[in-house]
Amino acid sequence: MAVQTEFGALIGKTIGKSQWFSLDRARIRSFEQATADEHGDLAGAAADLDGPYGNSFMRGFVALSMLAEMIDDGLAQAGSAATPLELGIDDIQFIATIPPDRRIRAVLDAVSTSQTAQDCPKITLDVSVAVEGTNHPAIKAKCICLWQPHPAA
Repeated sequence: MAVQTEFGALIGKTIGKSQWFSLDRARIRSFEQATADEHGDLAGAAADLDGPYGNSFMRGFVALSMLAEMIDDGLAQAGSAATPLELGIDDIQFIATIPPDRRIRAVLDAVSTSQTAQDCPKITLDVSVAVEGTNHPAIKAKCICLWQPHPAA
């Protein structure tokens, strides 16, 4: 993928997909402990089976916390010749629940590009978090990234 000159050609296209990432109970529990957002083992709580979704589910913030890792991986999978520096995430939407022990991945679509005063490319990505075995995203967000070319070896 070109770093500066070809960004305009990327608008409206999927520019990368991350590998599939596991959302097992250990990762969920680790997130709960790290953020002091502990509500018991939500991914396995029997009470969830009687909840509005008819199944247990994990919190969207666990998947959201993985967004930077998935974006970096998706861009690396696309063969990017640069390292993204995430400036921020806008318009976060939690669209669907994520059942436990499912894998997720980020799908990255280029929305817009610009240049900073230092002539560094800036790109806005539509990021959809896909859930393995479903045909709808669990999370959608816009991520604004600066593109930092890899230093010459």
